[in-house]
Amino acid sequence: MVLACSLSLLQFGCGGNANGNVGGNGGGTQAQFAGTWLGPVPGDQGLCGIAVGTWTFSLAGSYSFNAQHGSIPNSNASCADFLLTGTYSVQGNTINFNQQHDQTCPVCPQTAQYSVAYSFITTNDLQICDTQCYVYHRQ
Repeated sequence: MVLACSLSLLQFGCGGNANGNVGGNGGGTQAQFAGTWLGPVPGDQGLCGIAVGTWTFSLAGSYSFNAQHGSIPNSNASCADFLLTGTYSVQGNTINFNQQHDQTCPVCPQTAQYSVAYSFITTNDLQICDTQCYVYHRQ
């Protein structure tokens, strides 16, 4: 079963702790992040079809991550979409997240703090890395 708490890259919710400050071409500002970015759901293994992740970053420092899973007919997997919200800050090549709410998993811890490395591949392509790297495209 895939739960809202099972996102492996950022270890959102459910007690994880990501400390992956991996190198990257960062040095950006929150203004560079502002907007919506579309890409994969970190840690998705395809058990629920193709999952799509949407990051939305505001200039004021808030963010949301919305994961939407497809479904595979006749699959035994139980898949759940989820929405995480909080605040973020940018320091060098690191994004620091302060998760404040997991609106779809009331049994999960509602707060978490974690940091991940990032780099801009292009102005419209953002790579976020922890133990694995994921590319998100500006919408």
